[in-house]
Amino acid sequence: MQVNDTIQTELIARALRPETHLVNAGYLSGDGLVESQARGIDLVGPLRESSSWQSRTADAFDLSAFVIQWEQRQVTCPEGQVSTMWSERSLSWTRRPAVQVKFSASSCRNCSVQSRCTRAKSGVRTLGFPDRVTFEALQKARERAGQADFHLAYRDRAGIEATVSQGVRRFGVRVARYRGRAKVAFQELSAATAMNRVRATQWLAGERPETTYRTQFARLQPAH
Repeated sequence: MQVNDTIQTELIARALRPETHLVNAGYLSGDGLVESQARGIDLVGPLRESSSWQSRTADAFDLSAFVIQWEQRQVTCPEGQVSTMWSERSLSWTRRPAVQVKFSASSCRNCSVQSRCTRAKSGVRTLGFPDRVTFEALQKARERAGQADFHLAYRDRAGIEATVSQGVRRFGVRVARYRGRAKVAFQELSAATAMNRVRATQWLAGERPETTYRTQFARLQPAH
């Protein structure tokens, strides 16, 4: 996530600002979305799934089940209870503001669906989420990921891992054979040219890209 800033800053310094920056889930974050938008760059990629147990349980209440009322500085739970604490603070690693809310003990402990909401020893549900600008950027990214045009745009990134693997395994792009940036850059351009020629030759010979490799263990799974 943190390398996006370096990549985009260096591209802009070279007058190579991209309109769209395609990344995988490991590079996408709320901060990255906001910062990219400020630079006029559309950061496109899938968001990582939440690691909370609520998001992985069918009938549980994750953050999406709560209604955030930014102006009133409060959150309403699925059962209609309103949070009693709203605290804003800056995250130490990003310096960006974040919000933490808490519901009253009496409301949570007497709730009939408490087991679907929290497993805290105190029995009280707390929520944490980023500031409004970042939160809304993440929401738009999630909505976008479910649309057909997202998959059409993200298709351009398909095969990048395979290209990197081929460059490393067959053309040795991670090892510099010469000293000096100019010579190393020439080596990389030569490797890229060779890779394109090899792929074009294979295509003309009738060879087509293989499907995703399935492990021996996965092949044991019965077909439905």
